[in-house]
Amino acid sequence: SFFRSFSCWEGRHPRTCNLSHSSLLLQPSPPSASGSASEQARLPAVAFRGPPPSAFVLSPSSAFPMDPHALYRTLEGTFTADATVRAEAERQLKLAEGQPGYLGTIYQVATAAEVDVNIRQAAAIRLKNKLRAGDDWNAPESTVSEQEKALIKSSMVSAIVNSPSKVRNVLLEAMRFLLRYDYPAKWPTLLPEVLAQLQGNNLPGISGALSVLRVIVRRYEFMSGPDRAPLEALVEPTFPLLIQLFRYVNAQPAIPPEAAELQKLCCKIFWSACDTELPKLLLRDLPQFGAWMECFLAVLAHPVTATDVTSSSGGGRGAAEPSAEALSESLLWKPKKWVGHITQRLLQKYGNPKGNTKAEQKLGAYFMENFAAKFLERWMCLADHHRATQSVSAQALTAAINYMEVALDFPALYALVYGNLDKLLFEVLFPLLCFSKADAELWADNPNEYIRKQMDIYGDMYNPRTAVSALLLKLTNPVKPFQKPDVLPRILVFLNRLLSTPDLQPPVKDGVLLTIGTLRRRLRDKEEYKGMLEDLLVKFVFPDFGNPNGFLRAKAVWVSSKFARIPWKVTDNFRAAVHATVGLMRDPELPVRVQAGSCLRDFVRVKGCAEVVGPLLEPMIGQLFALMAEIDSDSVVETLELIIEKFGENLAAAALQLCHKLSSHFLSKSPNSPVAAPGAEAPEPEYTDEDEEQAMAAAACLRALCTLLQAMHDHKELFPQMEPMLVPLMRALLQPEKEEYLDESLELIAEFTYFADKLSPEVWSVFPLLFSAYNTFGEDYFAQMLGPLDNFISTDPATFATGCGPDGKRYVQMVLEMMQKCLSDEENCYDWGTCPRLLDSLLQNCRDHGAALDPYVPQFFDLIARVLTTRPDVGSSFRTLALNTLACGLFYNAALTVRYLEDRKILSVVFSMWLDMIPRFSRWYDKKITALGFSCLFAEVARSGTSWLPASYFSMERLKLLLAVVVKLVLQCHEDSEKYDKAKEKEKEEESDDDDEESSDDDDDLDTDEEDEDDGEEEGEDDDLAEDEEDDDGKKGAGGFQFDAPDKAKEQLQKLLKEGRTVTFGAGGGDDDDDDDDEDDMDDDQGYEAVIDEIQEAPFFRGVMGEMGTRQPELYAQLLSGLTPETPAKLEAAVAYGEAAARKRQETKEKELQKRAAASAALQQQLQQQQQHR
Repeated sequence: SFFRSFSCWEGRHPRTCNLSHSSLLLQPSPPSASGSASEQARLPAVAFRGPPPSAFVLSPSSAFPMDPHALYRTLEGTFTADATVRAEAERQLKLAEGQPGYLGTIYQVATAAEVDVNIRQAAAIRLKNKLRAGDDWNAPESTVSEQEKALIKSSMVSAIVNSPSKVRNVLLEAMRFLLRYDYPAKWPTLLPEVLAQLQGNNLPGISGALSVLRVIVRRYEFMSGPDRAPLEALVEPTFPLLIQLFRYVNAQPAIPPEAAELQKLCCKIFWSACDTELPKLLLRDLPQFGAWMECFLAVLAHPVTATDVTSSSGGGRGAAEPSAEALSESLLWKPKKWVGHITQRLLQKYGNPKGNTKAEQKLGAYFMENFAAKFLERWMCLADHHRATQSVSAQALTAAINYMEVALDFPALYALVYGNLDKLLFEVLFPLLCFSKADAELWADNPNEYIRKQMDIYGDMYNPRTAVSALLLKLTNPVKPFQKPDVLPRILVFLNRLLSTPDLQPPVKDGVLLTIGTLRRRLRDKEEYKGMLEDLLVKFVFPDFGNPNGFLRAKAVWVSSKFARIPWKVTDNFRAAVHATVGLMRDPELPVRVQAGSCLRDFVRVKGCAEVVGPLLEPMIGQLFALMAEIDSDSVVETLELIIEKFGENLAAAALQLCHKLSSHFLSKSPNSPVAAPGAEAPEPEYTDEDEEQAMAAAACLRALCTLLQAMHDHKELFPQMEPMLVPLMRALLQPEKEEYLDESLELIAEFTYFADKLSPEVWSVFPLLFSAYNTFGEDYFAQMLGPLDNFISTDPATFATGCGPDGKRYVQMVLEMMQKCLSDEENCYDWGTCPRLLDSLLQNCRDHGAALDPYVPQFFDLIARVLTTRPDVGSSFRTLALNTLACGLFYNAALTVRYLEDRKILSVVFSMWLDMIPRFSRWYDKKITALGFSCLFAEVARSGTSWLPASYFSMERLKLLLAVVVKLVLQCHEDSEKYDKAKEKEKEEESDDDDEESSDDDDDLDTDEEDEDDGEEEGEDDDLAEDEEDDDGKKGAGGFQFDAPDKAKEQLQKLLKEGRTVTFGAGGGDDDDDDDDEDDMDDDQGYEAVIDEIQEAPFFRGVMGEMGTRQPELYAQLLSGLTPETPAKLEAAVAYGEAAARKRQETKEKELQKRAAASAALQQQLQQQQQHR
């Protein structure tokens, strides 16, 4: 009777008579909110029957001024087929959202039992969306009254308990947001209500309470420390009750789906409570932890029988026996799947005591001693049960195999697996690798879905085939003393026996080939097998290129591609594999064509493949585009991208055609993101699997276009011809409906504006769209916009300085407003560092356009100076970037910059901070721009004397100090450049040595540039995770911005300046010698090219001082008196080095121009030949 009550409750939705109330949604009290009554459309009733007047708890009043009956009728109108009525209903609902009483009223409609379930669901969704916005619940002038909040919170649990599932699920989502705002401090009654329901004896109450409990626990799933206190308080009273319930359900002779749902909820609650760290209750009470483990073992022990399935489907005596497929789809497998997650996590985290606390180590030992082997036995039995019945769900079977894989790290568990190895591998697991009946049906009935499942990396989470492959890799890689080295030989003996079978069935052959391909790394790395691989491919794999079974043709392509990087002794064998793969791109069966197109990239990666692949480029590219038209596959597009990258020079004549096809393909295939109404939050996209495939393939098209632009960098003459194809694409990409592709879009715009010699007005029409995109939907992408914005400025500074958009707004003003928005956003402070970088580009590139830019420069400086001078907690990274911007200001116009600092009364503060930071500069760019900026200050002094300098700060002693700083920085830049050049030279020599070693090998051998994409995880080693670099204050950096304490040395430095003493760049001053070994200092801004790259700081400084010596000889003599005697000689050495570097740079440029001219001439000749051929 306990479980029978569920079905009665689920179907209870009484309906009553039509509404007799007014159809107006809003009451007359707020007259301006929705217009007069005559302006509001009266909504006719549709297919629903309304609730009686007594259906709702509250009637319109001062606390709830909105009529729930009218709201019901308006919601009803959204379901009508009449578009006019539907639009009017949506308009009224939109107006109502901001009115007092809306939340409480929509909640009443969502939870009223007499209301039609579809209307309730619609109301619940609007309630959830309103709560998700979160801007009104606890706002100072909230439209949600305290009475509404009390109504919602006091009845939410009972509403969830008494609602049908389609409404309950939405209400649970709404509760998730309520918990964020009010639990536990403002919702103390929630936990007692949940406990009361758990202690009842009706299924809806218990099921609803468990669902609520799961939502609460998930709120704290990833929290630690004090933030987990509410979770600890919740676990103490609920876990004992959950164990009692779990035991009661497990004791039932037959488990109906409703009971399985309770099991699943208990498991999910335990998972969320224990995923990050175990609750203190379980750590101190091991018997209670053991009780949970016994419950999980009981879940695994209970078989899923025909009785369970027939009883849950309503079948009685005489009902047909359910099929294995029906058994595998039973809801009873879901609790087992969650037990798999839990046990795998416990074994991984607590099986090894390393890194755990003493309490966790004690619990881990308890688990290993009492339960780990029992779970392993149950999981092995479950896998064997699938061998016999084929009735285990894919999720549960994957969980079983995953647990076995983790168990291999522990001696006792490994021994248990190894003792049953032959049966486990060859009878239980190997059949899972073979082409199955379900695969064949999907291949025949829906080849597109078959391809999608094969390429779906997220679906691998519950793919037994993937789990078996991972288990094989771990078994054949014995890295621990207790692991046996004979597993791989035993597997190979088994595979060889199968391959020697005359009548080997095609599905079994497919499993053999999959096993061989999975173990490719093991076979390639062992000398005893390496030499046999080519013969193995020729004898057992290549024949299947022509197999009558399409799945074997596809598997032959896959296996051949995975061994593409072996040292081929006979080049003709490699050629045969490539030709066969290209030929199969025209196979009559779509999965074979897609497999061939995807695997082709493994052959293209092979070093020395040009001779084989080059003649096939045209048919390969044509077939790839044909495949792209047939199916959305990002892997096929990635093959095309790799071909463009590797053979770009050979594709120059086809570049325009490639550009046209890729851009057209993107516009025809890319799904649109949902667009928000003005001022509203964008709705969450609800993509189907097909949409996801389209989106991934479309994004790959954009990446391929970027690669094409990079490959054509020597053919600048092609870029104007690409404009008619790419500019419309860029404009389309910057619309809200293409928000999903904004990363790739910005990269495409950056590539085009970087490589193009000139930017036409059509290209400049994209600039205002960047501004609009940032303001509407791209506020999180300002850092990614730096590249395109910098390229627009640096490629065409004149147009940037003087041009404007269609609305008359200057481009400079757009950049100013974008920076204002960025620096005012406290939540995205990690993007703040983008602003000084962008301003650096503006000031350096627009140096010759001061008339247009000068009025804006103080406004830009204000943005940076406000952060620099009013935020003592700003980190040294941002301070360095801001000071670099001021150095660029001196480079742009020294007099204007100094005057600005003096007018804002921050001259002394900024220069003091600057001189304090300089000794800690580690990057070459920081030193160079500061040296050039100060040099420009002295250049202005050379031209105009010192009268323009504020005398209150720039005394002769301070000028001497600044000169000493410039000299020091120039010499440091010289030292850094020498060190960098030597490191680069050494790197070239090492590469040359490597090339010599490779060329000494057999000329017929072919190798690849890189490892297989999916080989990285096979060696049992953890991936190296790149740690954030620490800034000079020892704090973790993130995005170029962090917070730390103000500099304590500022007062000491100001005292030194007042005394006219020289700043020491040695110990105690933050000497950057600690960074001398960091060769990356020169490459901190990789990909960023600055105007100052063309300027050698030492010759520039010498020129400034030479001019000063000519124009201001007395001042020149005074300034030089503060330098040491050996300084001139050091400077001359730096000057000579800089001049040599400038000459070398110029020679390199000339060679690049010559190369570009030769490439252009060759292209023109090729195009003429093609024209003549036509």
